Amino acid sequence: MTRNLKRATRSKPTRVGTVEVFGVSTLEAIYNRNNADHATADTIFEPGWYWTDERDRPVGPFDTEESAWDDAPLPRLPGDDDEA
Repeated sequence: MTRNLKRATRSKPTRVGTVEVFGVSTLEAIYNRNNADHATADTIFEPGWYWTDERDRPVGPFDTEESAWDDAPLPRLPGDDDEA
């Protein structure tokens, strides 16, 4: 199954820093697997949605962008309840 994922990332500032959610397409994952000899500990080999924070360790994959945001550690900030 081919997934078309947005390449752009979105981030949200929090009291503890910034959390970023990003997508890795099937094509990117295949490329990474085919070039695994150049991989680092953080190279992603599975397509899907991931989140990361200042430590830059990707967490995922998740099936949807929303589920990645739901899993990410986003502390409530003052005024969050006022947002529409």
